[in-house]
Amino acid sequence: MSYLLILGLTVLWTSHIHAVSNRCDAPVKVLHKTPCTSCAASAAVVCARGFGKITQNPDSCKYVVEIGSRQIELSGCSHSCQGFTTVQHCCPGFWGSLCLPCPSWSGKICNGYGTCESGNGTCVCNFLLT
Repeated sequence: MSYLLILGLTVLWTSHIHAVSNRCDAPVKVLHKTPCTSCAASAAVVCARGFGKITQNPDSCKYVVEIGSRQIELSGCSHSCQGFTTVQHCCPGFWGSLCLPCPSWSGKICNGYGTCESGNGTCVCNFLLT
């Protein structure tokens, strides 16, 4: 019984490694600005979790303060924040959320006469061959 469990875990582990090697995920830089606030308070403003301030000197901006029934526009400061996220996609020759291999005959994807659709893995013939 334990032999079957170890064999099953080994198969799952190797298939996970194989699937990861078919991925060509790419990091993407994401920028955003902190809300505009008084310049005295802007130094204490922190970026969202996973982001870091990239401005040494805050950017000037305008914000509105409500005093009684009046709204007053004031000059203020905001910071730029930067973070990274990963855009997942398959390497060429693989398709779908699991990055499965595209159909291949004679060692060539789509027999060398077409391209593999990244969404469903079907072969689409080259224009001149249809």
